[in-house]
Amino acid sequence: MPMVRRCSRWSMVTISYQTRICGTFYNPETQQIQEFKYCGVSFDGWKDKLCQFWEAKARYDQFFDAFGDPKGWWKGYKSGLSQAARHQAVATINQPLKVVWIFMQPVSYRYYSRIFKDFKDIITR
Repeated sequence: MPMVRRCSRWSMVTISYQTRICGTFYNPETQQIQEFKYCGVSFDGWKDKLCQFWEAKARYDQFFDAFGDPKGWWKGYKSGLSQAARHQAVATINQPLKVVWIFMQPVSYRYYSRIFKDFKDIITR
């Protein structure tokens, strides 16, 4: 289940947020971060006592306009929805598993809380 992912193009803010929120490690020499894979799906963290996978999202507010909608040029919201669908599929067949998405910033938190409302096993914070 534990694995490492190369993250050489990530900002230090993103790396620091993910490791702090998920309690995982980052190796600056190899530029790899610890993540988890289960049923072929990747997750940022695993909390075994809670039976929860965690997903940390840093600095996403830059992709939203003043009304809280994705900026016209940004298509990343589609991959976020696809990722959440994969997470929900894993949770559905592994009850009582939950997946917690933790957002650093409020605009992206509000947006994803709305679009994830039908994913019964995904919690946004």
